[in-house]
Amino acid sequence: MIFPTEIHAMQLPEWITSERWGEHTLLRVNTTWSTFCISLYGAHALSYVPCGQKDLLWWSTRAFAQKGKPIRGGVPLCWPGFAENTEPFHGTARLQDWILVEAEMTEDYARLLLEPTLKHEVLQVSLEVLVSDRLVLRLHSQNLGSEVMELTQALHTYLQVSAWNDIALTGLDGCLFVDKLNAGSEGVQAGVLHPQEGIDRIYVHSGAVKVLDPGLNRVIWVRKAASGSTVVWHPAEKAATIADMDSAEAEHFICVEAANTHKDKVSLLPGDSWSLETVLSAEPLHV
Repeated sequence: MIFPTEIHAMQLPEWITSERWGEHTLLRVNTTWSTFCISLYGAHALSYVPCGQKDLLWWSTRAFAQKGKPIRGGVPLCWPGFAENTEPFHGTARLQDWILVEAEMTEDYARLLLEPTLKHEVLQVSLEVLVSDRLVLRLHSQNLGSEVMELTQALHTYLQVSAWNDIALTGLDGCLFVDKLNAGSEGVQAGVLHPQEGIDRIYVHSGAVKVLDPGLNRVIWVRKAASGSTVVWHPAEKAATIADMDSAEAEHFICVEAANTHKDKVSLLPGDSWSLETVLSAEPLHV
């Protein structure tokens, strides 16, 4: 269950601007290193553009901009449940309003802290964002109840690429995976991953992934913390059946997600906390 909570939004500093997108409010953060955009609906990161580079995130032009529907693209917060055994699907965090409660600019980064306007009956959650020459998203959870709480979650990151079937993912070699498109069968990744058909895999993996993209001549690093699961997803031809996704546009993303799911569920003791983190950065593929 979720309940109203008394949280008050702060006044925006000059380096943050706000705008409307449909029924949602967007915040744009301007720094010397990069620009960043986040929707207050779902605390949903939508865009991260390092200076001199293309956006690292993909955001559907058909995304719904109305309350009650999740936003397609960017980094949806799947919390406090992830995947099929959750109600609503992928949890409540991405379907509620959040507010900005802290913002500071330092010599090293811009920092935001967002909290939901509705609270879970026992789990407290917040999103911390650090914007610089890399993007850090840190999803904090704490068990305020008197019983153990099981948590599954994901930072469901849509990365922008030249073509999803013309990239290579390194860092997963030798990792066990669960193939959700093949009745949950298990396999082991052999070498570099070259997606060529629809993919929905949960890798038992706690390290970094490099997305090598010759079409954009760049490497996207996906680093993470407090995550023993990495999800790789693309719907391939099924993109045409997804209402808020254009099949031509869908050629230009791959999801590489920091998660706690399947073999990596989190059991939070009373008073315990957990901070799931993903860190995105980019560099040239060929210098």
